[in-house]
Amino acid sequence: MKKIAMILLLGVLLTSCGSNNDDSEGSEDSTGSGGYLSCVLEYYQLRNEGVISATDAEIQSECSSSSLP
Repeated sequence: MKKIAMILLLGVLLTSCGSNNDDSEGSEDSTGSGGYLSCVLEYYQLRNEGVISATDAEIQSECSSSSLP
């Protein structure tokens, strides 16, 4: 449980840092390294809300395969 909380906290911190830089050219969230992290955080949030029932390994595998070019 601590692990999930730390991951969510890290995601919130990274999101807040990234939102302060809105005047940059282009967006890397969907294609850059942030794509994987945001994918994992989104799935963890859905799992915590009871929408899905996936293991950590399933979530990581899904996000790894979806973030490949």
